Amino acid sequence: MPVEDYTTYTEVDPNNHIFLVGTNHIDATLTREEDAYLYKDRGVDHFQDFAHLVDARSPAYISPFGTVLVWGVSNVVDDAYAWTWGFTVELYAFSSLNYDVRLRTKGGTGGWGSAGVASSTKFSYGTWVYLKIIRSGTSLKCEIYSNAARTNLLETLEVTVGATEAYRYIYACSSWNTGIINTQEVDIENLDLQEAPPVVAPAPTKLYLTLTL
Repeated sequence: MPVEDYTTYTEVDPNNHIFLVGTNHIDATLTREEDAYLYKDRGVDHFQDFAHLVDARSPAYISPFGTVLVWGVSNVVDDAYAWTWGFTVELYAFSSLNYDVRLRTKGGTGGWGSAGVASSTKFSYGTWVYLKIIRSGTSLKCEIYSNAARTNLLETLEVTVGATEAYRYIYACSSWNTGIINTQEVDIENLDLQEAPPVVAPAPTKLYLTLTL
């Protein structure tokens, strides 16, 4: 399936911290005291069971506890931390040496602290991770691979979700605004929703009649 064209997404970025490179790559350096995100409306209840692919990395350390969403689905248009419902995958600055991948589910009014979360082992800055996010019923998984072909599985993160949750918006990138300055730098590319492209109806055939009198 073709990867997503990020130039067709809606960008909210008042500080100009999200940069598109071509149509399929994002460079972003986001703080945890701003609202900035890139998303697309795919229609009500579009995302229920799915298997999405995306490549990501944190290229360099900037400050501790920096967090940026590199994939997410939600019914809310806002910075990811403000969502009341949704699934996210973030890259988190665990230390000056390593970052990790975090898979979360958010529901209800209890805040993100009440959400299910699973964290990966640690990756050196500059290391790409090749992700496959799978939702099937009450299972939400993030498989982490070391190669783009996704043949070398490093580990699998998993959280339990509601069986009937369905979402409208796909997020390619978002800040995590908790009101602190901590900053994270990410590269994101090749988001593949693995969906068949929409069928375009052919143009109607014009008929020309010749009348002989």
